[in-house]
Amino acid sequence: MKKILNCVLVFSLQILEDWDAGVWGRQLEAVEAAIRAAAQDSGADTRQAARGIMALYHAAMPERAAAFLKRLDGGLQDKLSAGLGGAAKAPSE
Repeated sequence: MKKILNCVLVFSLQILEDWDAGVWGRQLEAVEAAIRAAAQDSGADTRQAARGIMALYHAAMPERAAAFLKRLDGGLQDKLSAGLGGAAKAPSE
């Protein structure tokens, strides 16, 4: 199962890097679900892939990515925001 997950994450990274955002942007709920699941995985490589996908998501759609981060708990926000710089972290309420 872990090998399948890693393949899905590699493919997800490739999609966000290479495809037009207008194509994958129609499936944002799936993108966000994949990021959330991978960020909570026990494997360090899987969590690293989640941060990479999040960085690509943020670069392509910063407002939507910030809204996604804001919906997450603080710990997950911190993990996913780590590679984005201080401006990308969702503000606390």
